[in-house]
Amino acid sequence: MSVGAHIRATAPGRSTAQDVAASTGSGAHAAAHGAVPPRGLLAGIPGIGWGAADPGPDSDVFGPIPTGPSHGMLRDALGETSGPRAEQAWLDATDLGAAASAKAGPVPAVAAIMVDAVNGQMAQYEMLNGVRDGDATAIVDGLVTGHLTGNDTMFNALELTPIAPVGVIGSRVSGPLLERWNALRREAIADEAAGGASQGSPVRYLMQAPVRYNEETIQPWADAHPGAVGDAVGDIGDGAARAEREVEQAQDETVAWVRDQIYRVPGAEEALALPRQMADVPRRYIPGLHDE
Repeated sequence: MSVGAHIRATAPGRSTAQDVAASTGSGAHAAAHGAVPPRGLLAGIPGIGWGAADPGPDSDVFGPIPTGPSHGMLRDALGETSGPRAEQAWLDATDLGAAASAKAGPVPAVAAIMVDAVNGQMAQYEMLNGVRDGDATAIVDGLVTGHLTGNDTMFNALELTPIAPVGVIGSRVSGPLLERWNALRREAIADEAAGGASQGSPVRYLMQAPVRYNEETIQPWADAHPGAVGDAVGDIGDGAARAEREVEQAQDETVAWVRDQIYRVPGAEEALALPRQMADVPRRYIPGLHDE
């Protein structure tokens, strides 16, 4: 088990943020009771914010952070049954947005910008929870998504200005790039559903290519060719797979150290806890999600 995985598996029933707070001595009260966001943050939203139906500051609406690592905004918010279905539906919407981006004209540009705006929010969620969970690949997933959607938004916005040709040229590059990244995310999700180790992360899926190739191609060939040559080929495959695991462990160690430093900053614990707490709200109010 990698260092990051060990950290995420410690203290069953408590969140990573609570474990870190307890170990560093920061945010002891929040670790014990769960951080509560400012009252005005969601005020006026029926059933969520404090307003006419005020649940009070001691309500568990923003209770303990969900245990374990984040699985992405949609699954954190909707659960393991509805979440994957919503994820697939959103991937379809992202494909439509990427296709619109590659077309000229104000209507496709606006459609692409709308999709990019949602993907940008999901990228931020992914990055914040990557820090919270000590997961380097989630951070990089969010950074890549944010970068691609940011560029796509910029070029499509230019199509609505007097220098529209610049936007048309740029969006015909940014749209297909988003489409390819989306396809890679689909492959990662399919790998996770099939029992693979990608955890639905495009970056983790790419990094584990040597392991998959070793298991699916190199080792079967080596087993079918006993002797010195087969053994040598098998050793090469094992070396590539072992190198990938060592890289992942080094990443986990580095991100875990950085995360510990971030949690020492006043207010960091509450800031990193809030996205997961807010994503947990739909489960509490949407019928059918409570038991997923």
